[in-house]
Amino acid sequence: MPTITQFSVEPPSLISGGVVIVRWTADGDTIQLEELTANNLVIQSVLVSASGERTFLVSSDSGNILIFRLTVTRGGNTVTSTASVTVQCAATWFFTPPPSGCPTQPAQSGAFIFQAFDRGVAFYVPSTNNVYLLANDGQRANAYPNEWIPGVVIPTVQAPTGFIDPEAQIGYVWHNKLWSDGRAVSSVFGFAIIPAQNYAGTFQYGTPTSDIYIRRPDGSVYKLSLAGTGTWSIAGNAP
Repeated sequence: MPTITQFSVEPPSLISGGVVIVRWTADGDTIQLEELTANNLVIQSVLVSASGERTFLVSSDSGNILIFRLTVTRGGNTVTSTASVTVQCAATWFFTPPPSGCPTQPAQSGAFIFQAFDRGVAFYVPSTNNVYLLANDGQRANAYPNEWIPGVVIPTVQAPTGFIDPEAQIGYVWHNKLWSDGRAVSSVFGFAIIPAQNYAGTFQYGTPTSDIYIRRPDGSVYKLSLAGTGTWSIAGNAP
């Protein structure tokens, strides 16, 4: 029968980007060492000798739990041994439930601006100096570099009763920019339904950095996937 005398993985927990050392002693015709996700998807697989050690650079890109498995076969018989490793994020997510993987950097806080429209919402984030627009139509999202200069007058439009003509950073985009399909932003979103609201907001880059997370004033957190055709979804909640 094939045998596994020793199999260990150290350390059992580490920061993403760290190294684990796998050690083993076994006896069999074929000895295979694998790194797997928590769902048993193979990340890499190597044939190894009867005893030894091997280092693995681990990343949270494959999840926060990784499994190492040693499989030994002889004469149609197989024995296995497994050990799991917890991969911690160097930076933590600011909301719950946390996404899989790790953020690329700590969350950023600042004085954000939020405004709700008839058919979507808008954010201005000073740390990126971008206006982010999230349309109800198709849950599409786009980012626009801020081009508004304080003191420069934006041409106004007479809003219907109960609606508001947006101003400043968000208003400049609403009045002057086109949506990704060529329509005017104003025609996609309609007029604002509340005044622009200054609040203590939070922003964080995900993995990849084209995924970003923004908290609105009520604590809801939006995920904006801006690579390719931009989309948005509700990701969770934050204090």
